[in-house]
Amino acid sequence: LLLQLRKGSSGPVTDVRVQYLVPSGATASYGGDPPPSVSSDGQVSIPPLPFNGSASHVLTLTAAPGPIDPNFQLRIRIAQGARQDEVAVPVAFFGLQSLLSPAVLSEQQFGQNWGGHAAEKRLEVAGSAVATAEQYQTALEGRVNLKVVKVIGKEVISAGQHPTLGLCLVHAKLGTGKLNFIVRSQDPAYTAGLSAALSTLLA
Repeated sequence: LLLQLRKGSSGPVTDVRVQYLVPSGATASYGGDPPPSVSSDGQVSIPPLPFNGSASHVLTLTAAPGPIDPNFQLRIRIAQGARQDEVAVPVAFFGLQSLLSPAVLSEQQFGQNWGGHAAEKRLEVAGSAVATAEQYQTALEGRVNLKVVKVIGKEVISAGQHPTLGLCLVHAKLGTGKLNFIVRSQDPAYTAGLSAALSTLLA
């Protein structure tokens, strides 16, 4: 999640405080330009901003994968002097795919990792509009943040990386109006969470 604040009128901006109210079960790490100063209660101090200046915060949330509570939300509270505003970031931004990054593997590396990632789930997604390997690759990389390793006819292998749970591997077979998946990782909950994301985002 990227939060950017910009000053667009005369005079500096001072005494701006941003507090991230992180939901239970999630942990947060912070970065930014300039780097923020974070207190124990999650309040982030922003240095004075000159005319037309800006500050950016990069907030990374890490949570255990699995079914997402529909009430899950991150609340951001921004205060300056006596004024205070609060916004909620909805659950749609916090699917497992938001924590994944593409894993660049060779076909050989994919095969070498397959046996060691034994937490497996097989699933079929019926009624999918994805009909070709090209459409699948576009949807997979754009919606799920996995990287296609190789396309072999109607079969596609891909991989992703979670910041704490590690590598995930996906073997997909394209059929008429359906997709068949074999999903593997080293954690059953991770595998289940990725399977749920695939069935939702590629339907």
